[in-house]
Amino acid sequence: MRIVDNLRNKIISQITAAANKAKEAGELFFEELPSFVLEVPREKSHGDYATNIAMALTKVAKLPPRQIATILIQHLDTAGTFIKETEIAGPGFINFSLNPAWLDQLLPVVEDTDVNYGSSDIGEGRRVQVEFVSANPTGLLHMGNARGAALGDTIASLLDRAGFKVAREYYVNDSGNQIQNFGKSLEARYFQQLGQDVPFPEDGYHGEDVKETVAGFIEKVGDKYLNSGEELRREMLVDYALKEKLSLIETALANFGVKYDLWFSEQSLHD
Repeated sequence: MRIVDNLRNKIISQITAAANKAKEAGELFFEELPSFVLEVPREKSHGDYATNIAMALTKVAKLPPRQIATILIQHLDTAGTFIKETEIAGPGFINFSLNPAWLDQLLPVVEDTDVNYGSSDIGEGRRVQVEFVSANPTGLLHMGNARGAALGDTIASLLDRAGFKVAREYYVNDSGNQIQNFGKSLEARYFQQLGQDVPFPEDGYHGEDVKETVAGFIEKVGDKYLNSGEELRREMLVDYALKEKLSLIETALANFGVKYDLWFSEQSLHD
């Protein structure tokens, strides 16, 4: 059990003991202690914890809640609770302020657990898939992708530390209209770099990286596909370009500290 849970349970135990002591002393009257809560107040000025036990006892003890709170505080043993101050607030809340020394208990725990400090098993090994970035492989990554990478990888890391079985996925959008436009763009640059006077599609990809990709393709295969069928030419261009772009994307993300368990191809669904 965590240190905070131990501390909280100790305070609840001492509050319960104070109520029973007041009952034995004839100062409070109840057959069974009603349920109450111990919670962190919304306002830090109200202390570290607050309880509503005095108000919960009002009906059975037949006393004003602030009077009940006074009685409870008089019987409260704070040994082992790190309670430094108590205060009656509002209609009868009891606020507790803790001695910061309770935090010293964390130091040996941090040292003993090392890099595993803060982890838990609340996920119980349930499988979770976190899909993030998944930028179209038609160009290079930009700062918006970097933001998505930081958020997605952090979420995955938090879930992993919480005991979930996490899979990081990059969904590769290698099918659909954007790939068709990509193929047309590559083809136009291919023709142009081989001396052909052809227009560039208005809805194509105008980035300089497309020109660089086609230059690399030409260096590898030359004009082999200049007079081939359109379908084959675009297929070979897109295949080359996607492999190049995805390699660059994967390298950029790895340099950024993000690695994926799965690169899932949309085209594989169609295939």
